[in-house]
Amino acid sequence: MLAPMARNHTTQHNTGERVAYSLAEAASMMGRERTWAYRQVQQGRIRAITGFGAMMIPASEIKRICEGGASISR
Repeated sequence: MLAPMARNHTTQHNTGERVAYSLAEAASMMGRERTWAYRQVQQGRIRAITGFGAMMIPASEIKRICEGGASISR
């Protein structure tokens, strides 16, 4: 189970590897705007985790999308 996240907190494993990104960061990685990411989450196309009012996209979800494992609308 993931621990709750603090707002504007960089979520990392002990190795320093990121495990989650903000919606704005995730959208930017895919060349999109933050509102696009929110829409994809609301439509169930991207999985998000929440805690303390922050919504984050797991790094594993970014990897799945980038590897073509998701049907993402433009």
